[in-house]
Amino acid sequence: MASDSITIREAVPEDAAHFMLTIRELAEFEKMPECVEMTEEKLAADLKRGAWHGLIAFDSDGAPAGTIMYYFGYSTWLGQYIHMEGMLFLHL
Repeated sequence: MASDSITIREAVPEDAAHFMLTIRELAEFEKMPECVEMTEEKLAADLKRGAWHGLIAFDSDGAPAGTIMYYFGYSTWLGQYIHMEGMLFLHL
């Protein structure tokens, strides 16, 4: 049984499977699973080249508890901004 303790760290390419799980769960929730074209391999490669960044949370048992993806954009009117895809919990 997991406690209330979690650990959060930056995502690494080897975490792509955890992120793909949350991506697929969101697509299922939105009733659009057929729209997911992303693969674990592309997601890992894109993270490695800095196209996106992420954080991953683990419960006290070491199981993934949630993810968040983000990337930086730039607006000619406003300057740099951060876009966050959302935090998706696998389990708590």
